[in-house]
Amino acid sequence: MSGAEHPLHRILVEAAAGRPPAPDGSITVVPPMDGPVDAVCSFPAHNVLAIDLPSKELLAHLDRSDLGAPLNAAFLAWVAGRLSTVPGVVDMVMVAPSAPVVDPAALEERTDLSDHPRVMRASRYRTGLRVFSDPTGSGVLTV
Repeated sequence: MSGAEHPLHRILVEAAAGRPPAPDGSITVVPPMDGPVDAVCSFPAHNVLAIDLPSKELLAHLDRSDLGAPLNAAFLAWVAGRLSTVPGVVDMVMVAPSAPVVDPAALEERTDLSDHPRVMRASRYRTGLRVFSDPTGSGVLTV
């Protein structure tokens, strides 16, 4: 499956337009891309796997309660072993519309989101955590 036809391409284009996958903690598995390229793309509380392995096998090796599991070194090493390759670097692709969607001054600090999955995960690795959200409450930022 090539370029613009690939489901991952459509997902990235939608994200760039401000419509990322729903932050519902799910994992979307799409077909692998053409060539020797496999990918794990992580969005807020949503991961997309484009890996040349059966979906059932991939999902069986992930802790579905851990939002970061698909980028975990152990999982990436397991995938590389199954594909007889070595894991590449974890890279970042950032996309955004040309104008800010939310004015940073509009972010409000929140003390009522301790049970939010992103906040719970961040608190496992950091102390002095501060949580902010946009005026609609749909975006959560931890610092």
